Amino acid sequence: MSNTVIDDQDLTRVKYTGTWVRGGSAHEHDETVASTANVGDYLTVKFKGTSIAVYGTIDSTSGGVLTNYSIDGATPVQVVSQAGSGDTFNQQFWKSPVLSLGEHNLVATMVQLNNNSGPGEGTIWFDYFLATDPTIPSGPAAQRKHVGVIAGSVVAGVVALLVAALAFIFLRRRRRKEKEAAHVQPIYWPKNEIDSESASPFNVGHSTARTVEPFFLDSHHGHHPSSPSTTSSPTSDSDAVPRKSALLHETRRQTVSTTVIHPMPPPSLTTSSTSNGLGNVGSSPLAESPRNTARKHQQMAGVHERDASNSYAPPALQPLQHVDSGVRSINVETGNILPSSIELPPVYSPV
Repeated sequence: MSNTVIDDQDLTRVKYTGTWVRGGSAHEHDETVASTANVGDYLTVKFKGTSIAVYGTIDSTSGGVLTNYSIDGATPVQVVSQAGSGDTFNQQFWKSPVLSLGEHNLVATMVQLNNNSGPGEGTIWFDYFLATDPTIPSGPAAQRKHVGVIAGSVVAGVVALLVAALAFIFLRRRRRKEKEAAHVQPIYWPKNEIDSESASPFNVGHSTARTVEPFFLDSHHGHHPSSPSTTSSPTSDSDAVPRKSALLHETRRQTVSTTVIHPMPPPSLTTSSTSNGLGNVGSSPLAESPRNTARKHQQMAGVHERDASNSYAPPALQPLQHVDSGVRSINVETGNILPSSIELPPVYSPV
């Protein structure tokens, strides 16, 4: 149960009708009081609770003053004031019976004043109203309740701050992990794997010279060609032409870059017992068939194409093939002039 004090100047709850005068001193509630010198003036007080009491100040001229009090429009109760020995403060004018719990209205009306006194005298002064509400705790219980509410609010605030701090730390770490996951790390291969799998670059300047050595047909071994290293050269005068041809090709091979493909010399001719007017030129058939000869021509052309990518390449040589077995004159004094065509072995008809 709690008592609520309503001051006479609490205009949110107290409404004055008529001509009322404001006064007060340090001995009165909030140092304010209200009074009227006109019969019929009244005031209305709104309150919540089960009862209400009226408190004020009286003096020596207040005796015989009549006031009516009514709750919620009920029959008013008339009260006669007593005179005091001077100004008497904090006097109870009237108290209502027990009411139902809820909102109520109190109306206090001035019915009679003391006309035997001077101006401003012969009346009463309303100071405050005290409403009783059983739903509001009072005393130590109320204080404990307020303390509990305050403590609960403080604890809730601290918990909220801790939760906010933890959430901030969690979000910060999560963003950091996402940034680290989004960062692409370079891939490093072991050095031994790179050395074992890497290919050495091709250096044109240090490429190995690729030469085509001439070969000679040996009529004494049938149709199979023999290697120059195993075939002995004839010593007759008719062999001067092949030797000059080999000398010419050797001179050209030394003069041109090592990456140049040397043309194939004509096949070596061997001596024979028959003479055709050109000296002792043999008439033995060719050792290989036309199909094998064409395949070798294609292989030689492939070698020429592969070597064409070097820093220096001679003009393309056109293959030249004769259908007869005659001996062509060779100018050995041409020097470093490159041949314009490749002399291929002539095509012989089998005997």
